[in-house]
Amino acid sequence: MKEVQVLLAEDNPVDALSFKMALELGTETKFRISHVETLAEAEGSLEREDFHAVVLDLGLPDSQGLTTFTRLQQSVPTTPIVILSGLDDETLAHEAVRKGAQDYILKDKYDGFFLSRSINYAIERKRAQEALRESEQKYRDLFTDAQVAMFRTKLDGTEILDVNRKLLTAFGGTREELQNRPSVIHWVDPREREEMVWRLNAHGSVTDFECKMRNRHGEVRTGLISSRLSR
Repeated sequence: MKEVQVLLAEDNPVDALSFKMALELGTETKFRISHVETLAEAEGSLEREDFHAVVLDLGLPDSQGLTTFTRLQQSVPTTPIVILSGLDDETLAHEAVRKGAQDYILKDKYDGFFLSRSINYAIERKRAQEALRESEQKYRDLFTDAQVAMFRTKLDGTEILDVNRKLLTAFGGTREELQNRPSVIHWVDPREREEMVWRLNAHGSVTDFECKMRNRHGEVRTGLISSRLSR
């Protein structure tokens, strides 16, 4: 059975003992709990060792409130954090979840099964989020560094959302200047643009449509446009 390593940051020894006992007695998952009582100790432990998850009380002797969460999140952005909250600070726990915590647990309102499920779900959600982030970054790198001019528009094609380096080189201006402006499709010669839009609407896409385009400096260039309607 795989051991799940959890760092518990809780300054109340009774609450810490209750947490440990619940996980030891009421779950099938094998947990190894490391307990610290301050945020500084938690940060030190996370520097020395990898944990699958952190269970964090927002009220520690050296840090209070959301600052406790945000400091720890900055230290270990890829480690899931579950908030251990009392009824009196449940609102703060909600806010921490909104800012990136994976879940929150109310003290005295849990059993071992609930704790185990919350921690395991937090780990899986964080893994999924990190996988999505890495995928988006790979797409971003491919888009930015592509050796053909590329741009993204709103679904209706009216405004530019983003452009890559090659397009900036070909047509001038900066990314900030082009964003939220009319799509580069409007730089195409009007007669050719009419034909391209007709083909796009009729077939859902165009590939290597040759046309003349006028860049921001007034220079006319011949280009090939490929585009696809998003449904």
